[in-house]
Amino acid sequence: MCMPFGKKKLLVVFLEKDNLKLLSYEVGGLKSAATRLFAGQITFSPEVLRDGFIADAAKFSGQVKMAFAQKDQLRDAAEVLLFVSPDKVFTKTLPAADSVDIFIHGLPYFKEELVINTEESKVKGKGDRVTYTAFEKKLVEDLERPFQELGKKIIGVKSPANALVEKFPQAGKYLFLIPQEREIVMVAAENGEILDLAVVKNDVFVARLEEFRANHDLGNAPTYSVGVFPSHFNLQTVNLAQTDIYDLIVNSSSTTKAGFELPLFLNRLNPRYLFLIGAATVGILLVLLIVKNLHRLPGLGRPAKTEITSPVAPTPPPPPAPEPKPADYPVEILNGTLITGEAGKLADKLKAEGFDITDTKNATSAGFAATRLRATKEVPDKILTELKTTLLETYESVTDELLATPSGKADIQIIIGKKKT
Repeated sequence: MCMPFGKKKLLVVFLEKDNLKLLSYEVGGLKSAATRLFAGQITFSPEVLRDGFIADAAKFSGQVKMAFAQKDQLRDAAEVLLFVSPDKVFTKTLPAADSVDIFIHGLPYFKEELVINTEESKVKGKGDRVTYTAFEKKLVEDLERPFQELGKKIIGVKSPANALVEKFPQAGKYLFLIPQEREIVMVAAENGEILDLAVVKNDVFVARLEEFRANHDLGNAPTYSVGVFPSHFNLQTVNLAQTDIYDLIVNSSSTTKAGFELPLFLNRLNPRYLFLIGAATVGILLVLLIVKNLHRLPGLGRPAKTEITSPVAPTPPPPPAPEPKPADYPVEILNGTLITGEAGKLADKLKAEGFDITDTKNATSAGFAATRLRATKEVPDKILTELKTTLLETYESVTDELLATPSGKADIQIIIGKKKT
């Protein structure tokens, strides 16, 4: 479907505790606000999506693709903006002169397990400051995968809390409340910067609210909210924007405003004049096209050339591609169990099957339930199928994952999980 001049469709995805919200928007053009065209939701069982983490990446991807097959409104958008549940995001604003290591050292995960985004802080009067946002790498990869496989372009991964607190900065220290469908996000903020947050279900919100206030010294601090706050809580807040929370989050994100920009003088014209200018431009192009092709009309211009082609011998078919070999795709093995020497045992087994093992070492954390089989796009399905079959002989389950950034010289990375009993 053709979009109006300067506009495009954007798919916005919200990953929450047990569901995925899929919303289609029209963005760009002369208006900066995004207009919602469609909204849908996929609710997952606990074995697929548990507390905001994707437990089964394959089933998650399959159900997302099934939703796309059923809805034209989802397939129309070429670009996707992803929002992760606020409590799965780590954020901090620091002076621009400070090293990013200050942020990293305060994180609960190791550096190599995170995706870190950097944005300039837009809070006025605070000097040059940078907001660092970190997401768990596996969560981002699992969330992106179905959309990438559907040919969509991922234009950003964001936190809804970051977008709203930045949109509505307040002076001093304060409590900021964001009501979602089944949960409420409580944010301790100061001068438009997030200090800490928590996501709680509606049925325990009142009990947790006073605890959150006390823990962050917010007893006398003002309370602000956005969106339509449930009235049965009888909570006195200053509502900064009483509207649909998802539309508000999308329009608070600068990514959605990157549409086609007209020159300043055209922006000031009456829309009727814009239409006339467009029609005149099309007319001029048609005249130029007719003049350029006059010689092709009967009796006009130069006589058409007659081309005589000589017979060409058929091109022989290319030789068949060589059969992929295990040794062509080096493997790195990480021991994600508490069993000493498990990586070495698996390395010996794979070497016997012809694989080249580049390194064996301990993973940065242990206790994985499933063995993670991570491979670059260049690794053929035949090799991965053989490798997965071998792994399932020893380990309980295996998940297939894309290895976006190869580790060292390895095309395949295996993180060992729980063994069969």
